[in-house]
Amino acid sequence: MKKIFNQKIEATFRKFQYYDPTKYPKHEKKYYADFVELLALCDAESDVTFADVHDRLFGVRESPKEEDGQTGSLEGQMEDNNEVFVGEIFKLIEERANLYQDDYPFNYTHRKIKLKDNVTFKNKLYISLLLSSSLDILGDFQKELSDEFETLCFHALKDFLPDQSQVREFGQHTTYKGNAKSKIRQLADELKLPTESDELEEIPERNTKERGLDVVGWIPFDDDCQNKLVFLGQCTCGKDTNSKYHDVKRFENYIRFYRLQPILVLFTCYSLINTSKNKFYKSADVEKRFLIFERKRIIQHFKEETVFNSLELNNIVNSYIKFQEGIV
Repeated sequence: MKKIFNQKIEATFRKFQYYDPTKYPKHEKKYYADFVELLALCDAESDVTFADVHDRLFGVRESPKEEDGQTGSLEGQMEDNNEVFVGEIFKLIEERANLYQDDYPFNYTHRKIKLKDNVTFKNKLYISLLLSSSLDILGDFQKELSDEFETLCFHALKDFLPDQSQVREFGQHTTYKGNAKSKIRQLADELKLPTESDELEEIPERNTKERGLDVVGWIPFDDDCQNKLVFLGQCTCGKDTNSKYHDVKRFENYIRFYRLQPILVLFTCYSLINTSKNKFYKSADVEKRFLIFERKRIIQHFKEETVFNSLELNNIVNSYIKFQEGIV
């Protein structure tokens, strides 16, 4: 098993070494900021500079050709645009350094970023979420990163809710048994809520898991009244966050909530908080009714260091921290 693990680590390093991040949409600055942080993680002995990132994205800078004034002018304008773009990436990284403070695993000075010499538990937690948001590079660890991200979200929601709350995993690590319909009925029984029989019967018997619900929590009263506050959570890694909003809503069709619709929760590994506006970046893409747990909020509310140390995530993070090779 250790040999297979090491082979997968080596494979992801090699893929990252030759990975072309320019395939990311230019408006998704968070992808580029994550990529630069990955560069700093994998080249821990030296700073990753503005020039390093520019050259990785656009190639080594050359002086515009003088023999053709128009060509030189166009090339110069393109180079100016490239430098502005890299500057915007570093501006976002600077915002993160200020937002996360001690929880940020990198030292940042003007347009330079470097992994800290001594990383804390919260630093490693940040790195784990950074890696989980980069499944296009770490595809060999997709199962481990995705499954254990659900565990992080479970504990974050549990810490966020009051002490008397009940929180359950409904994804890969659920304790409910049977096929999808059976699991939904067991959840409804615990919630003391009726099911919507017609909709529930439309789920095929062979389905062992109904997509869309990974973590569920509720705040109980001492009475059996069906009116209660319920949280339905969907956990998503990778870059397909927008497609996940609809999935968790479908559970409103399976369980009959009384007088109060559940709070829909989306857990994502990305860093989304726009500190200048106290909103999320690309706020218009965030659907209404959703409570968002992004990177900052998950780090704030995940406090189970012992749990983290027991996860494969911890081994993956440690392997990246120990890896020191110039791949910029």
